[in-house]
Amino acid sequence: MSDTGPARRDSANRELKNRLKDALTRQQLKQADIVRQSQRNGESVSKATVSNALNPDKGPPEAATLMAILNAADISGTERDELSRLRDQAEPRGTTQLEAYLEAAEKAARRHPYPGVPGVPGLPPLANVYVRQHARTPAANNQSDPAVPAAEIFRGDRAMCVLVGGPGGGKSTLLCTHLAESADSWLDRRTGETIPVLVSAAALTGTDPLPTILAKTVTADLRQVGLLDELTADFFRHPPRAGVSWLVLVDGIDEIPDTETRNAVLTMLAGAAATAPGLYRFVVATRPLPAAELGTLGPHVPRYELQPFSRDDLHSYATHWFRPLDDPRRHVEAFTAGLKHSRLEVLARIPLMALMLCQLYAADPIRPCPTAVPVPTSHSSS
Repeated sequence: MSDTGPARRDSANRELKNRLKDALTRQQLKQADIVRQSQRNGESVSKATVSNALNPDKGPPEAATLMAILNAADISGTERDELSRLRDQAEPRGTTQLEAYLEAAEKAARRHPYPGVPGVPGLPPLANVYVRQHARTPAANNQSDPAVPAAEIFRGDRAMCVLVGGPGGGKSTLLCTHLAESADSWLDRRTGETIPVLVSAAALTGTDPLPTILAKTVTADLRQVGLLDELTADFFRHPPRAGVSWLVLVDGIDEIPDTETRNAVLTMLAGAAATAPGLYRFVVATRPLPAAELGTLGPHVPRYELQPFSRDDLHSYATHWFRPLDDPRRHVEAFTAGLKHSRLEVLARIPLMALMLCQLYAADPIRPCPTAVPVPTSHSSS
């Protein structure tokens, strides 16, 4: 995350201003024309703001400001992308609101979404033990059909999809892992189609508009990991970069207690996806709900069922956990044998249960696993 240096930033800023001026001149647009058109677009910018954005002696415009000017001037395609790239190069590292958000969001997302076993120490960093899961669509949920990597749900150009998983099935961990990896990628100056933002479904039950809810909730969540300045509704009212959408990760629709409120939240999300497809995309995570409720999102919204760990996944997960111990292979074998003896092998394929069992074993490898009552094996072939 090295700085580009003052000279290179100044050069990029001046090139940005010159190219933007040339584009407006080519289209015979004056500053007043940009102001009027931005007002018609609902992205009102003042004449002074436009003037500063074109002045090479002023710093680079904010991303939202440049976006509004480009929209008003109907600048698209490669030229739009290049102007946005120059603006990014002209901005000093660590000073933009987006970078401050990404740094705090990455830090928060690296933590386990669950605390593990109360009173038992030794919870390692999430990235050190994470094992990637798979998902199936309900239509392809025949166990003979291949599952796809669960991370595939974050790709593509669809406006919305639903991630369904049982209690402790890894939904929150998957969302956090994607957020952390995506934030790290953007901070390293790599690009992408979306920038994720995580919000609990319960936070969406109020009457505020979506940008306001995101600003309030994310600011409150990230303040404890070092976010210094309040995020504004305007921050989430515009794309974070030219040609880039916010990927809103909505966790825990099922945790909203009553059906009417759940339906209201789902309806609001469907409306936002329909009216602002270039601004927002959504991944909605939930425990299983009646099909009629999820149908509120529309018939074309794909659903993915998050699969529990396979035997190989569980073995990999234990290997990651016990790597710091002496002779980790022996501990993995002892742990696996203990699961079979105590009839916990199937239950341990639930990621949250695997976390707690590994945490207990790592804290006291001599202590045997508790014995479980027999559990159904209908979900064990994933």
